[in-house]
Amino acid sequence: MTNRLGFAILLSLLPAAAAGQGFPDVESEVPLPSLTGTEARAMGMGGAGIAISEDGSAVYWNPAGLAQIRRIEISGSVAHDRTEISNTWEGVSSSITNRSTNLGSLHVVYPFPTYRGSLVIALGVDQFRNYDLEYARRTVEGSSPQRIEKHDTISESGKLNGWSVGLAVEASPRLYLGGALFVHTGEDLIAVNQITTDLDDANPDTFQLDDLIETEADISGFTGNFGLLYRVNPHVRIGATVRTTTSLTFEGVQRVSEITIEDDGDESEFFEEVFFKDQFDFPVSIGAGVAVSGRGLTVAGDVRYTDWTQVRLNDTPFGSRALSNSFEDKASVYLGGEYIVGRSPVRVRAGFTYDPVPFRLSYETSPEPVEVQVDRDRKFATVGAGVLLDTVFTIDAAAQFGSFTRESALYSEERQLTRVFLSGAYRF
Repeated sequence: MTNRLGFAILLSLLPAAAAGQGFPDVESEVPLPSLTGTEARAMGMGGAGIAISEDGSAVYWNPAGLAQIRRIEISGSVAHDRTEISNTWEGVSSSITNRSTNLGSLHVVYPFPTYRGSLVIALGVDQFRNYDLEYARRTVEGSSPQRIEKHDTISESGKLNGWSVGLAVEASPRLYLGGALFVHTGEDLIAVNQITTDLDDANPDTFQLDDLIETEADISGFTGNFGLLYRVNPHVRIGATVRTTTSLTFEGVQRVSEITIEDDGDESEFFEEVFFKDQFDFPVSIGAGVAVSGRGLTVAGDVRYTDWTQVRLNDTPFGSRALSNSFEDKASVYLGGEYIVGRSPVRVRAGFTYDPVPFRLSYETSPEPVEVQVDRDRKFATVGAGVLLDTVFTIDAAAQFGSFTRESALYSEERQLTRVFLSGAYRF
């Protein structure tokens, strides 16, 4: 029973068959997001944060960067997400726009007084994922006098947060070491509804079917992030990070109900409620970055490798093998630049992200699943700017733009993605 519900949760969260309903799910990534970040400076530079992070957000990008902080700091950010989904299902087109604004991060950093080097501790929270999304599609199958109308809706809400404690030291005048532990909490609420209507009374008994699957899951787990930062000279920095296995437990209830309305008005109802507890282990992610600066210009680049075939479910060979067959390893590239405008406190930024999709997607249909072709070469452009006020307060903003498509013989979809970040930091 647990494994069956584990796959039901997985199919609701991952790009696969949505609990056997015959239409592809709305998600485009695994429950943890790709490592795009929550802070505006690095995001304005395409997400290249491993070698440049030097504020509280370093617990996310590279904890070793915390060791460069010499004053008490409070920092935070908010993020606005906009997703436009356009789809065509068996010749019928529809579209929907999703918007949400949420706290991106909040950090407090304290550097301990030391005789030599530095010792810095940081506490904070980052929103690793925003699950808020709605999706709808209406189709008419067949032709008169045997037309069947199907109205599909998927709604999802919830958050996944990472509460962190980080520690960093200056091991030598050029070398910084750091680590952070994230404790994850959150919830994910999913409702998958399909209403099937017999428009022409082709079935002598059934007029309408209303199928609803609701999943409520509390999320808990942990992960670690460890890094180093080395100053080759005053103009060149290199960094490396290892994000450890991320273990997430989804615990909750799944409710399945079906209402049948017959031609004479009689109704019959089926209801099932099952409790579940499933653990997903997501693979180690390795990153490396370099930053070069001079004459007011900083150029940075990161590469991150993740072998997604190592995803595991409940330590069961069957479940883990089924998962690994749906995923591939991938390397993501993040590039960006920052320029100080003259002698002003203003900095402008631009960047590029190459974040290939790691999965193979299909959805259930009779007599066998249909493969959905995914635009794997997912690319994003970023822009940003920041200002330093009175040498103690920084304000940064960034925007990320991108899109991807997927299609099959029956279905096609395009998503336009926009994320806007606003960050601020104050050092006492």
